[in-house]
Amino acid sequence: MGRHTHPKASPETLAQPAPSTGIDYLKILDETHTANTAKGINYSSLLDGGRG
Repeated sequence: MGRHTHPKASPETLAQPAPSTGIDYLKILDETHTANTAKGINYSSLLDGGRG
């Protein structure tokens, strides 16, 4: 089964990929996440002032 198009439609051209910025955003996110989760959870701060 093929793709149906108008007979006068021009074929799609593929866009060029954006140039690399040189910034490794996933690495930055990973380092930030690791730093934030390395501290652990302060369970005593979750207590509601003696209620419960």
